[in-house]
Amino acid sequence: MKFPGMGARISHHYRFSLHAIFSSFPMASRAIILEEDLLAAPDFFSYFNQTSWLLDVDPSLFCISAWNDLGALHISHHPHRLYRVETHAGYGWMLTRQFFDEIYPVWKSSTEEHDWDVWLRDAKIRGGRECIIPDVSRTFHNSASGAHIKTLLAQAHFVGHAVTSQADIVLHRVDRMIQEKYEEDLYGILESDNIYYLNTTLHPCSRNFLPRNFT
Repeated sequence: MKFPGMGARISHHYRFSLHAIFSSFPMASRAIILEEDLLAAPDFFSYFNQTSWLLDVDPSLFCISAWNDLGALHISHHPHRLYRVETHAGYGWMLTRQFFDEIYPVWKSSTEEHDWDVWLRDAKIRGGRECIIPDVSRTFHNSASGAHIKTLLAQAHFVGHAVTSQADIVLHRVDRMIQEKYEEDLYGILESDNIYYLNTTLHPCSRNFLPRNFT
């Protein structure tokens, strides 16, 4: 088969592979995708074992990911924490057979160039659903380059990414990741005494955005 570009070729590979997985294992209700250039943390499977049930009970979720896009070394310090995000994080993730059966017939055609992960993030494909991610990633991108990112840029992006080296981590409050409970906790934070709302029209990057003597 001739592809218009690398993105379309990779997308076709993912579609074919996921179909092969669920066809080969008809009793499997979920699958984990782990690319060949990823290193897995010691608790990689434990992480998914503790979170996979959320996909069965919460229809507002479409994946569990082992990767946090914003998990840089200077801000990610809590391997037991989880979040919900409105995107597909990738780099080691789990989906259900039900979700794959839904997206398989409408998977973007390999006759036009595209990125499968960008397509999967589309609001029409996600249908408003979210993904669970960890504060500290459970995978590390070990390749020097990829289809869209090369050498030095890849190193700059991935080397500063936090990954846990601990085993047997017990995730905290996994049940609070269910949408109703998660939003309840968010509103609790936003309505607490620790929140200060700034009445300003300044851009957040402005030098004077925060008032003086403000902690």
